[in-house]
Amino acid sequence: MPDLRRWLSQMIRNLNLWEFTQAAELGTNEHRLIPVGEVFLKGSPAMVARSLTLPFQIFRDFSRAEELTGMSKRFVRDVLFQEPDEEWDEALCLDAFLWHGNYWHWIMECLPKVLLAEEQGFAGLYLIPDNDLFAESMSLLGIAPERVRRNKGALLRIKNLYVSPRVEGVKLIEHLPLLAKLRDRLVPKTEGAADKRYYLTRNLPGVTVRRIVNEDQILPLLERFGFEPYCGDGRNMAQQMADFAQCRAVFGPHGAAFTNALFMPPEGLLLEATSPHYIYHHIQPVIRLLRHRHFSLVAVRGDPGFPLSDEPNLYIDPVVLETILLRELEPVR
Repeated sequence: MPDLRRWLSQMIRNLNLWEFTQAAELGTNEHRLIPVGEVFLKGSPAMVARSLTLPFQIFRDFSRAEELTGMSKRFVRDVLFQEPDEEWDEALCLDAFLWHGNYWHWIMECLPKVLLAEEQGFAGLYLIPDNDLFAESMSLLGIAPERVRRNKGALLRIKNLYVSPRVEGVKLIEHLPLLAKLRDRLVPKTEGAADKRYYLTRNLPGVTVRRIVNEDQILPLLERFGFEPYCGDGRNMAQQMADFAQCRAVFGPHGAAFTNALFMPPEGLLLEATSPHYIYHHIQPVIRLLRHRHFSLVAVRGDPGFPLSDEPNLYIDPVVLETILLRELEPVR
């Protein structure tokens, strides 16, 4: 296994991914686009390479090359020597990172890249994850549909791949005007009182982490203060933005659903339940921008079925939650 890892590491170097990465880093400080010529992309999330030339010396140097004959042949035939499915002149890839399907990463890291690219006159294609919400968000930003391509994993040859500025979502707290601009472009102009209160439940079929294990104790308390369960599944982005434009208070476990706090009116209330083993203030830029009142409710104990290295399910002290609610909100019943 160590030899195989070494072989793969050498393969990556010979495909010139390091050169591409170094080019990407050049754009981190000045927020400018850098064209990288003759690039190949494949897969989702997309792997990027500057060359598809097979490094034969790797096989000669590798001590067990004879054991990998079949694999190497398949690699050459199926990956390196196939013809590109499509060739594009100019593109910006928004589907080349591990959490490419996550709502928070998309809103807080990818869409700011789009704004920056458009400001610099980029007129090429955007390669995005194959996701309905993400495609809708591009339309809401005013990007023409013909410039947005969903990544189906095909092998693409890009004459000029534009490396976008490196945007880390939590660091948008240092670039609040950019976040404000994104909000202004997305948030619907609605009228009427914003008085909704949402419980962002994760106690749903198929969800295995960050469930509230004592939800039976918490629900009556939330109902007393007018909270209603809310789940974004099945709602398009325009619906979710319209819902949160009418929302004044949110309670729920840490997760991507808190991204929608960006669409709330200013000075809302966010009650975020977190694991004592995983505390990550991912929504702080939004809190700073909109002056939301934010409380982290650290679970007093987790589900013993989860090891400490994972995110356990959460037990929320109802007394602590009630104390905060009594201070911040009026009961509705």
